[in-house]
Amino acid sequence: MILAIGPLVISWTLGPALVPQFVVCEQMTRSLYSIAMLPVVAAEPFISLAHSRGEVTHLQQLLRRNILLGGALLSVGAVLLAVFGREVAGVWVGYDKFPGQTTLYLLIIMYVLESHHVIHASVAIALGKIPFVISSLSAGAVNVLLGFTFVPRYGVVGMAMATLLSQ
Repeated sequence: MILAIGPLVISWTLGPALVPQFVVCEQMTRSLYSIAMLPVVAAEPFISLAHSRGEVTHLQQLLRRNILLGGALLSVGAVLLAVFGREVAGVWVGYDKFPGQTTLYLLIIMYVLESHHVIHASVAIALGKIPFVISSLSAGAVNVLLGFTFVPRYGVVGMAMATLLSQ
């Protein structure tokens, strides 16, 4: 919910013409996030298996490996995207669709936080625990409220701010 609400809020408050600016940065950062989370997703069944066998040490090793691999992929990708994001957007959809470095930086930070959450949440879910349903729904509601507060004042950057703060 947090990650999907941005285009709707921008469309409702600023009009559909500005949605592509947010979506371009959001899709670039989400792609980076998806690549960084590949080792995490691949490890989930092995985390469940280690848990079912009572192999706490192996479970801890898998979590550490996920943090290192996911963190390394995300760090390298975040730096590359921060430096070359404007050029990537320019080649991909045109420079006029790039909303600026501030929006990109805010969304990169948001996805770094999301990655941290997902790495640890994947372990909790693989162990059969889902303790964050209420906090996730609350964060989605906060994102909507902040979006409608920030977007009229700050534009596309306001939605990136709302998304980061609700994360």
